[in-house]
Amino acid sequence: MSLQIVLIILSIIVVLFYVLKRVIIEKNVKKIRAGEFIEMSKNGEINKYTLVDVRTKREYQTEHLPGSTLKTLQTISSTSDLDNIDKSKPVILYCQSGARSMLAAQKFKKAGFDTSSLSGGVNALRTMGFNDFVK
Repeated sequence: MSLQIVLIILSIIVVLFYVLKRVIIEKNVKKIRAGEFIEMSKNGEINKYTLVDVRTKREYQTEHLPGSTLKTLQTISSTSDLDNIDKSKPVILYCQSGARSMLAAQKFKKAGFDTSSLSGGVNALRTMGFNDFVK
């Protein structure tokens, strides 16, 4: 078998592994669409949730959702990093595009939180005309 064929096979395996990993993660995480989030904000239902921003400190300082707490994806390395978050309320995680919040959701779920991820993150909220950010 030529080196080129081996490299093609290895590339296919890596891509399949990545795709399967994403599918498994996304299947196990509840998602909230931007439109749902905006409606929850308007009717006050959002107050039943703990909002957690998993972006970087710099992104959070630039703008964040009112009432949210910063827990960067990089700092969530163990369940003890989540001790100061109320487990009695469901959690909505968000980031810029939804990718980091999906990854963080796995860690929150392992720690026993009722967790959802904001699909599309801040970008999706902006697309829907939401601008209620703390700056």
